[in-house]
Amino acid sequence: MSVFAPLLSTVLPLVYVAYIFLLGAVVPDFVYPYFFLDVNAIGYGGVAVWILILLAVFLALGYLMWLYNKLIRVNGKWKLDFSKNPPAREEPIG
Repeated sequence: MSVFAPLLSTVLPLVYVAYIFLLGAVVPDFVYPYFFLDVNAIGYGGVAVWILILLAVFLALGYLMWLYNKLIRVNGKWKLDFSKNPPAREEPIG
């Protein structure tokens, strides 16, 4: 798993947000699918705050998964391995 994978995984949700904003601007009486995207109710500032909060949470979860992917067991001890070619695991995690 690449170190950039958590960042790249946020691209599609951000494209979705842009799509919803475009629909909200073009379609009259558009009903927003989620409360945190409803610019009529909470304004653009409120939507921006919600997007930043959700982006931070998803990035934190993504990087926790990235760290978990780097976890290996060597001589009975768990350690993080950031080398390009990690050794084979002694036993599966879990």
